[in-house]
Amino acid sequence: MIKRNDYVKIKKGSYPIGSNISVNGFAGKVHAITPIALLIRLDAKSILSLTDELEEYYHYDEDDNHIMMFFDTADCIKAKRRDTDEEYEKALSAHWNDAIDSDIQDVGQFDALKVTFSQALSIRAFEQSPFFEQLTPQEKNFHIKIIDIFSVVLFGLCENSPDEIDDADLSEIYNSKSVEVAMTQIIGQKVAYPKEFFTHFTRVASYYIDFLEAVDLLHNGKEVKKELAKQQLKMLAIAKNPKNWAKKKKVEMKKAKAEKRYEPSNSEMLFATLEENGIEMESLLALFGKIE
Repeated sequence: MIKRNDYVKIKKGSYPIGSNISVNGFAGKVHAITPIALLIRLDAKSILSLTDELEEYYHYDEDDNHIMMFFDTADCIKAKRRDTDEEYEKALSAHWNDAIDSDIQDVGQFDALKVTFSQALSIRAFEQSPFFEQLTPQEKNFHIKIIDIFSVVLFGLCENSPDEIDDADLSEIYNSKSVEVAMTQIIGQKVAYPKEFFTHFTRVASYYIDFLEAVDLLHNGKEVKKELAKQQLKMLAIAKNPKNWAKKKKVEMKKAKAEKRYEPSNSEMLFATLEENGIEMESLLALFGKIE
């Protein structure tokens, strides 16, 4: 009789519960038992055999990062463990790294260095504008992360590359349609920052839009700010519930909790690098002109 914590192998050609995709060579540890099925914590070899087609049929343990699947009890045979703890951890790490690499593609392809530098330059100019002074101290603590994420996601949703975008009118990037997609399908699900990031998001982004209009880089600010306000509550609800999070975010949030720190944004890393090397960015702010 198979008990919880026993190791089992899955019969060749068996199907995970609910799937029409057969698997071969799968095995693992029994995590839970139901009247008709066993929830199996997949071992190293099984994890490395997972395909994109199987993703919707496995279950993710948020506390321990385990990957599990339900199999019919009749398809499970008691067996010896075939991996070590070290092999198991390596397989998990490889799986999540592959997931992160694929998720990066979801925001589109673009010249990352050019976008990062131009975005950092814009943030520095924003910091010297009257709009920045409208932010609360708490909002200022997150303004770089918020503007970075907001802009990079919208750049990624744009079909054209940075070289093809009209620098005098960024409405191709900042528009109601792209804002809706970003706030309902990407930011809450994939951005691994604390709840304060999301609560301050709309106000910071709105003042940044005011800034872009003031320097004549945007001409549809009212439309963008209206959509920001419209989608705010939905984005907050998505971000609040871990069930909505992508695999990458779950991994990064667990890491941030353990290390008690969140990853810096692109502009934050660029500013730190410039400071370490004694390079001044302020001389370039003239590109934006003086804002009264």
